[in-house]
Amino acid sequence: MIRIFGILVVCGSLLGLFSPLITPLFLPHQLTLAWLFDLASHWQWLYMLLLVLGLLLLAPKNKAWLVSGLALALPFFTASPVLKTATSSNHSLKVLSSNVHFSNPDLTQLKALATQQNPDVIVICEYTPQHTAFVKAWKDYPYQLLNPADHPFGMAILSRTPFSQPETLQDSLGIQYLSVQLEYQQQAIKLIGFHPQPPMTKEQHPVRDQILRQFTSSHHQPTLIVGDFNATPWSTAFTGLAERGFYRTLNLLPTWPTKFQGFMGIPIDQLVASSQWKVVSAKVYPSIGSDHYPIIVELSL
Repeated sequence: MIRIFGILVVCGSLLGLFSPLITPLFLPHQLTLAWLFDLASHWQWLYMLLLVLGLLLLAPKNKAWLVSGLALALPFFTASPVLKTATSSNHSLKVLSSNVHFSNPDLTQLKALATQQNPDVIVICEYTPQHTAFVKAWKDYPYQLLNPADHPFGMAILSRTPFSQPETLQDSLGIQYLSVQLEYQQQAIKLIGFHPQPPMTKEQHPVRDQILRQFTSSHHQPTLIVGDFNATPWSTAFTGLAERGFYRTLNLLPTWPTKFQGFMGIPIDQLVASSQWKVVSAKVYPSIGSDHYPIIVELSL
């Protein structure tokens, strides 16, 4: 019985570890299977843990099962490529992003983190009307583009310095995104706040991917896309980013959910940058009272 359980665990975990490679095989004709495998692709750390468990059950009686352990390296190869690291930087742009959870009215811990880390820009996902009075009082971030909502897709961009060309963009599901132009090192850069609908149906799945492709269709201008992607670097949302000149900036540590200290969570809070940028530092920070951990990424051109 234990052997059968071990075989099922190993086979299931291997299927999960290979899911980022399997999903594209079903596109564009088998959308249901592509959607299901894409949902499965996010949980790579869970599959690694299950594979180790399965091998502990099977390997003592048959060492040949240890060959399956090679698959433990897959998550590091199937993830979307990461941006190059800066060798030195005299001046950098620091961006804080946090999904604060729309039912959480208290942004005190987020403000404390901002005061401590002194980011140049803050992107807030799940921003609601009840947050507005609190945020407007942040005098150190006087330039604000606010789009509150009574649902999880409100957003705000806060900046220490003036921005121009504020825009509200919208996908085919009606989800809105914010975009601004910032001045950095005497050139205009674009920053887009990103929080698409979770792909809970096969119809929602391609919308998330399509809007991210639209935002990364050109990298002639230095661009940053930051927020809660509702996708991990193993997902189809990240497929082709590098070919379009965009790269993730963070490691693969979980950012959601914070329950059990993020154990076996998934890295859905991300900052994607065009190839002109280099990473100075990128880190997932402790909880600010939300179900997501905040991220701070420092970059230079």
